[in-house]
Amino acid sequence: MDMSKYKEMFLSEAREHLKKMGQLIVAQEKNPADRAGIDSLFREAHSIKGMAASMGYDNTAKLAHNLEDFMDGFRKSGSVPPEAVDRLLAGVDLLEGLLEDVDGGKPERDVAPFLSGKAVPPPSSSTKKPEGKPTLPAKGLQIAIELVEGTPVPAARALVLLKELKSIGTVLATKPTVASLRKGGDIRRLHVLLDTEMPQDVIKAFKESKPAEEPKAQEQEPEEKPAVRKEEVSRTVRVRTELLDRFIQLTGELITNRYQLLASSQAENWIDLRDGLDQLNRLISDLYHDVLQVRMMPLESITGRLPRLIRELCRKTGKDIALRLDGENVELDRAILEELADPLVHMVRNAKCRGPRNRPRGRSLCLGAS
Repeated sequence: MDMSKYKEMFLSEAREHLKKMGQLIVAQEKNPADRAGIDSLFREAHSIKGMAASMGYDNTAKLAHNLEDFMDGFRKSGSVPPEAVDRLLAGVDLLEGLLEDVDGGKPERDVAPFLSGKAVPPPSSSTKKPEGKPTLPAKGLQIAIELVEGTPVPAARALVLLKELKSIGTVLATKPTVASLRKGGDIRRLHVLLDTEMPQDVIKAFKESKPAEEPKAQEQEPEEKPAVRKEEVSRTVRVRTELLDRFIQLTGELITNRYQLLASSQAENWIDLRDGLDQLNRLISDLYHDVLQVRMMPLESITGRLPRLIRELCRKTGKDIALRLDGENVELDRAILEELADPLVHMVRNAKCRGPRNRPRGRSLCLGAS
């Protein structure tokens, strides 16, 4: 039996389960003994296992089965230990990668290291140093900037960047030197030793706001995941069953109305014809309104990953950040939500390093809609 025709449905359903798993795991970390959450996680993994096995995606099914067994142990113990949270999140990430393989028509990636107990580590935020990088003194913060290919007058651009860096600290040394930059030439990399009290995450945000990049970052510039997400939304739309029932009812009324108009026209019964046209106008208006409802999606569809993002930011920066989401049930057109998803993530990332420097350690990010 050819199961390929069900691939899009499988991907849509599996991604929904994974999104729910990510939310549940982050919530479980705050309340390890939440039995309802443990049971929900078990069911989500079980659902993915069953769907993947039916579709013949063996590695996906094996990994989901492994996570299911993992959760079954916590159902017996009644609590999820802190050290298990990272492994669960790594499993969710690996499942997402497997779905990307399926979506792209690629062979499923190897899951043996994870199954053997070696959780796949998250990608390191540090960038590998390029070969032949000039050596600078150890004191201070070393910054490596690579100008985007095709930057006009790169030496002048590098001087502008140095001026910007001086606004947040003291430039102790540069490679090439300022004298060399003033002579011009084809400058592609700029290495700076900066004495600053600004946190490194603020420095990183500063560099990302400029039209230059760290080494290796240029290769990652095209953001593939948002493109895949938009493509996914355009291919698959999930419709509430009550809305489908409403479509069926309206379709039946339109068919009845068509015969009423046809009979009135043939009999030249203008009163019934006028009444039929009035009814047609109402039915078309109702149908138009219901069709628009198909495009409406709750804000929760783009905020579901934010709790995990906050968790990762807290661990990375050492800050204590609380996220409160209000109005997640508010619905917007999915085209608007697609455009809001990435800016919302950037807002949350940037908010972690904003505010007065004497603000208490605990921080609260509040996102709401009305």
